[in-house]
Amino acid sequence: MKKIITIFAATITAIACLCSCGRTEVTTKPTLNEWQKSVLEAQGLPTDYEQLTPKQQHTIRRIWEMISYLNEKYGEEFIYVDYIPAELNQGERLMAYPRSRGTGNGEYIVTVKAAEDGFADNCIDFNVSDFAEKLTNDFLTERFGDNYKYFSCPLGCQITMADMEDAKFQWKYGADNCIFITEAQCSINNIEDLTIDYVKFLNEHQLSGTHRIEVLKEFPTDQSLWDRGGDELLGNKDGYSTGFYVITLDEDRVHTYYVKYGPESARPWIPVFDEGTDYTPEEYLSKTKQSE
Repeated sequence: MKKIITIFAATITAIACLCSCGRTEVTTKPTLNEWQKSVLEAQGLPTDYEQLTPKQQHTIRRIWEMISYLNEKYGEEFIYVDYIPAELNQGERLMAYPRSRGTGNGEYIVTVKAAEDGFADNCIDFNVSDFAEKLTNDFLTERFGDNYKYFSCPLGCQITMADMEDAKFQWKYGADNCIFITEAQCSINNIEDLTIDYVKFLNEHQLSGTHRIEVLKEFPTDQSLWDRGGDELLGNKDGYSTGFYVITLDEDRVHTYYVKYGPESARPWIPVFDEGTDYTPEEYLSKTKQSE
């Protein structure tokens, strides 16, 4: 009798489990909100959750979680740009930008990554980057008028406009800057006259980052060459550049190096590389009388 009772009890337990599983499946069936459906529709994918592959289901869930994180953290709407799933040597990430600003030619695009405690992002006080760009443009305009091209991409920011005093960024903001000038304005052989003044400007405002000054024979008129921040002109592509000078600096160090390109008749066209030198800001600014 005891054996029969045991079997009967086990049967009841199994039936109860099956019924419970059935109820859970019905009550927790995933659904898509209108925002998720619009993202899927833009990609030409089904807007019915059940018609998506398991990978697509996971992706649209993660996209919504990451964009919601941005919206809630910064109290404004972010526009979805792209999502890259986790790969072998790279974590998943989502790119978006605040609707209030637009993309700013890519400058205001924010990246969200998975972190141990949820998500992390590189969103900054864009007013800080705007101010840094204005100061840099003012410096370049005073020197070159309208005859320069300047592109900037923030690298890091740990300061807000409210924390700044006397237009000093306290070495808490850095950007990847690329400045294009022509050989008629400043040849690559005399580039250090410009860079010392430029480092003086950066030091006064306590701006860190990486700064590349590319000297072109002339500015190309083909606008498509400038559409990606002048990337098509870097490294003497199509023979436009005569050389470039790079400065990286922070509160304690100035590191410089340069590349000069040989004449067109040289075969092969071999650039002359400077291995680079480290200076303290004081050492670099004492190189010429212009720093006085």
